[in-house]
Amino acid sequence: MGAPRIIPIADGLRETRSTCPYCGTGCGVIIRSEGAAIVDVRGDPDHPANFGRLCTKGSTLHLTAAPHVSAQARLLHPMRRERRGTAPREIGWDAANALLADRIVETVDRHGADAIGLYISGQLLTEDYYVFNKFAKGLLGTNNIDTNSRLCMSSAVSGYKATLGADAPPACYEDLGHADLVYITGSNLAWAHPILCRRLEDAKAARPQQKWIVVDPRRTETAAMADLHLQILPGSDVALSHGLLHLMLWEGYADHAFIRAHTTGFEALRDRVRECTVRETARVTGLREEDIVTAARWWGESAAVLSLYCQGLNQSAQGTANNASLINLHLATGQVGRPGAGPFSLTGQPNAMGGREVGGLANLMSAHRDMADAAHRAEVAALWGVDDVPSRPGRTAVEMFQAAADGEIKLLWIACTNPAQSLPDQATVRRALERAEFVVLQEAFATTATAAFADLLLPASTWGEKEGSVTNSERRISRVRPAVPAPGQARADWRIVVDVARRVEQRLRPTSRSLFPYEDAESIWNEHRETTRGRDLDITGLSYARIERDGPQQWPFPEGASTGAARLYADGRFATADGRARFFDAEAKLPAEPRDARFPFSLTTGRLRDQWHGMSRTGTLGRLFGQVGEPSVDLCAQDMARLNLGDGDLVRVTSRRGELVLPARRSASQISAQAFIAMHWGSEVLTGRGDGADPFAGINALTTPAYCPTSRQPELKHCAVRIARAGLPWRLRAMAWLPQDEALARRERIRPQLAQFGYAACLPFGREPDAHGRVGLWLDIADKDTPDDIALNALRVELGLEASAVLDYRDPRTGVQRALRVARDAAGAQWLQGFWVAGGDAADAALAAWWRETLQGDAALAMPAHRLLAPGAREGRAGAAPASPQLCTCFDVSVAQVADALAVASGDAAARLAQAQGRLRCGTNCGSCLPDLRRLAQQACDRDAVSTATP
Repeated sequence: MGAPRIIPIADGLRETRSTCPYCGTGCGVIIRSEGAAIVDVRGDPDHPANFGRLCTKGSTLHLTAAPHVSAQARLLHPMRRERRGTAPREIGWDAANALLADRIVETVDRHGADAIGLYISGQLLTEDYYVFNKFAKGLLGTNNIDTNSRLCMSSAVSGYKATLGADAPPACYEDLGHADLVYITGSNLAWAHPILCRRLEDAKAARPQQKWIVVDPRRTETAAMADLHLQILPGSDVALSHGLLHLMLWEGYADHAFIRAHTTGFEALRDRVRECTVRETARVTGLREEDIVTAARWWGESAAVLSLYCQGLNQSAQGTANNASLINLHLATGQVGRPGAGPFSLTGQPNAMGGREVGGLANLMSAHRDMADAAHRAEVAALWGVDDVPSRPGRTAVEMFQAAADGEIKLLWIACTNPAQSLPDQATVRRALERAEFVVLQEAFATTATAAFADLLLPASTWGEKEGSVTNSERRISRVRPAVPAPGQARADWRIVVDVARRVEQRLRPTSRSLFPYEDAESIWNEHRETTRGRDLDITGLSYARIERDGPQQWPFPEGASTGAARLYADGRFATADGRARFFDAEAKLPAEPRDARFPFSLTTGRLRDQWHGMSRTGTLGRLFGQVGEPSVDLCAQDMARLNLGDGDLVRVTSRRGELVLPARRSASQISAQAFIAMHWGSEVLTGRGDGADPFAGINALTTPAYCPTSRQPELKHCAVRIARAGLPWRLRAMAWLPQDEALARRERIRPQLAQFGYAACLPFGREPDAHGRVGLWLDIADKDTPDDIALNALRVELGLEASAVLDYRDPRTGVQRALRVARDAAGAQWLQGFWVAGGDAADAALAAWWRETLQGDAALAMPAHRLLAPGAREGRAGAAPASPQLCTCFDVSVAQVADALAVASGDAAARLAQAQGRLRCGTNCGSCLPDLRRLAQQACDRDAVSTATP
């Protein structure tokens, strides 16, 4: 690439090349800054991961870094909570570091090093990861360090190691263009990795003969684009892979020469799949026999097969088997190590790969070394200059928090992750956070659920402020560069660890040289580089300077090499002791928690297009709630009818561990007896109180802690639930524009008030940047009875809807309340600025829908505001439909607008879409909405074809 790192472009303006902090695609970004503020971001056209494209999340990064967002949402100073349940107070860095060092040394002295647990993150940079790992395993002498990558990629790690011998994805992004068949399983690529989806769409446009098979229990946006959708029953992935292998062997598609020359273990697997007939596979997976046969034949007849997979395979109690049984298909057909072929796991976080490289999991050591290997431990000890590193396996994520809940782990240091939202079985997680004697949270955002449990909060720098490196899904190392200084007293994660570590080592090894001599990120990276020498991920041929000069590079890149390796195993030699890949013989099992008579629904979880993880960053922007503006549980039309539910009716979703109340939504993606809730809905935005004393803890109050015995990755993707009407007849819906400098802070003040109700959700809305400097808040509350005025008036004040500021109507007898806040412009026109509708019947819901559409439409009122409160106005809108959801986030285009544009367009689906885009611009920027746009265009063509054919 050879482009300079920082480019002055005008007085006070600079452009800095860096990397996106969201998924593992690893997109390059160019950050524009002015002074200490980030003012814009765009895709880097020279970066080989994205060539200038960004998704809705990446293209709005600068908005999440706006000064008004940082002032309200960021953790800006070290804070200490003197007593749990009270507000923390600001302290200095010296006091914070001394306190943490004291508590660590005291815990080691009293209980041993294994009484400490460090839980870190795939969003940390490689340099941050490295010093955390060295601190735990090299200085403290505990392997109790794990990462939220355990929830994300550990099954992919164990699947690769069990078959190919090393945690190394063998394919690359270029293979998307070379594949004849793309087999996508356990991934809604269109939403979870949208830039890769665009690249795959380009590949198919260039080679229309390329086929896609999508395996998913839901008819997702990705599935809708497939040539064949295999809508399997949740948890039947191994059974499907075994059934496909059975057919490939029967039909003669196996590459026996490759099997003989390059693999071991084939005979045992062959014997196992002998009984996996098409009929049996169809019974277990719920698929049609003819679709299974088609899939096997397409695979067997394709010259190059590329599989893409993610959390649908990984987050399972048989996650290793899910991954390895898919890799078995590649090995059996010789589909690995050449262009367009191979098993390609898609990383969920920006640096889960880098964390694995430095050994940031409880069972790993630096540079893909194994904890159980004495020689590997000795190598790491020598590299670090310590006598030894511990051999006892550390506690993995679920085990760590269970140990803290049991009183075995006394001190938890959590960095850059939100376990009070993301870990399964939240009842246990919160018990762990309460029982641990000391909880440290190192975090950029003050608004996460975990922050409320921390005794000590350490402010960390984040995207746009950090220096270091990350590795993406295709093993490509990119630089992360700071465009602006961190706000307040926030510090780099590695610096925080080093400062504490130096204090600790003065007391634990006072006569030894420091293990942490680093003064910059590059010196840490150089030490990490040396640990890779001679390993499968050897990067001794790289340096910061070389990456600056030549751009992002793939590993392995050993000393003396001129380039990295795009693909692995091209010579047929694998990373095992004998150089042969190993077939993985695994029994196909049911999910850890199959549905039954008491819990008759299979609940699956997944991502939304415009949100990411726990939404600590994306959740600050109203525009990213435009497509999906509130939590819901998705059900098929038949189940909605059977339960006598309409869209928006509140239901209680209950598992064996917890419950949650949220609106039901009819979805064509679901089949009967299955439900779906997005993984993002934590207690930060969704709460309430059921029959128990504790408020709801978000989606992961429901999920199971059962995990794969090899990878220790929990089955976050599936659990059994029952669903019933919630029985909360009183409902409040309120919405208001607020000053952008206050809205997020007001939301934080509203949050603790919401747990008193049976159901409550509070989310932002709007379109940043707003010309009037506004951000909106949407509030939805329900309860068994009408709440008292004291509770409601406090909420009214925060929304700017107190009685003195609104047109107000209240009926104490029925509990009905309606209020409007209206502004008048210089011409005398009235503009709706906020509303409050409380009651319980369908007309109240319709009125709220009408006012919501009016407020978000941001148009002058067509009638005097007081008439909106009149009974006639309310009744006249009793059948009002909700506002059309946003489809294109970049240009704020709704589904209805697209439908109208397609209705007057002509030609085939592609021509109609082009005409609609010419009018609306939808899908012409990031492209994340293109799958939906194409679907709507095809539906318009199909409707016209039916209309024309009907006499």
